[in-house]
Amino acid sequence: MKKRLPLILTGVMAAWFLCTLRAPKENDFAYAEFGGLPIVFNGRVQPIDSLARNSLLQLREKQTANLEPWKGWNERPKIIPAIEWLANVMMKPDAADEWPVFRVDHPELIALLKLPEKDKQNRQDGKHYSWNQIQPSLEAMDR
Repeated sequence: MKKRLPLILTGVMAAWFLCTLRAPKENDFAYAEFGGLPIVFNGRVQPIDSLARNSLLQLREKQTANLEPWKGWNERPKIIPAIEWLANVMMKPDAADEWPVFRVDHPELIALLKLPEKDKQNRQDGKHYSWNQIQPSLEAMDR
């Protein structure tokens, strides 16, 4: 058995390594490669991924987007990385406008914008709102 142990360990490690070499699905968007593309923002060159993470930090104080914030962590809400969020904002704005990524904590601002209260049945956590929920009140204030 002692003579075969190195052979068994080598075989297990080789199998594990080969499993990581799977080709990605052809219909999946290459978010990691997209995130590595350079962009000039605020006068400096940076990867698009940095812009995405910093933008989400400003909007919701996290580097990921929880698309179902009304769900508890034990209910496994759909969470996407910042680069996937930014790619969808840029390429599918109609779908991204439905995502609750804007965090609003101040109760007076929530009342001013006429945003819905916390209601799990209507899929609302009382803190995160989509652009489509905020935009009508902003247009009314502009008049």
